[in-house]
Amino acid sequence: MQHFSIFLLVFLVLEADLEECDLFCLKSKTTSAGYKNKVQWIKKRFKEGLKHKLLLVKERKRFTSRGVIEYMAGEYAWRGVDAYGYMVIHCMWVVGKYKNLGYDSLLLHECLHDAEGMNSVAVVATTETRLPKNKLFVKHGFEKVDEMPPLALYVKRFSTWYPLQ
Repeated sequence: MQHFSIFLLVFLVLEADLEECDLFCLKSKTTSAGYKNKVQWIKKRFKEGLKHKLLLVKERKRFTSRGVIEYMAGEYAWRGVDAYGYMVIHCMWVVGKYKNLGYDSLLLHECLHDAEGMNSVAVVATTETRLPKNKLFVKHGFEKVDEMPPLALYVKRFSTWYPLQ
């Protein structure tokens, strides 16, 4: 059996960090219009409470992003859901050889921790596109509350007293 050790950390990206670290999506195309638009978009969302966290893995003596989770309070979310009182996950990815090692759960727990004091966490998930996969959320106690195939809305309630909307 082959063993290897991985040195990793979850890094909260702040506006001041945008020049030094990538945003994960389009990271190989930082001079493209799409990347520049994302940087401008994310700066505006930071003011609304957006959390953008990178999974950084030490490779060849430097840290490289191999995963991301992005989320914010539902009243500001960029998803087509009525989610006041919820934390809404916009995006979540883990790539390459780091998939299926539990790092997606690590990123999800970052969001769940930050959502303490809120009613629930919501995510639009799927089995078909680049959106987060529903299997992970079911594994962590999320309930499917609505669907429009191939998309489904999943919610993790922090209290059974809080009704699903």
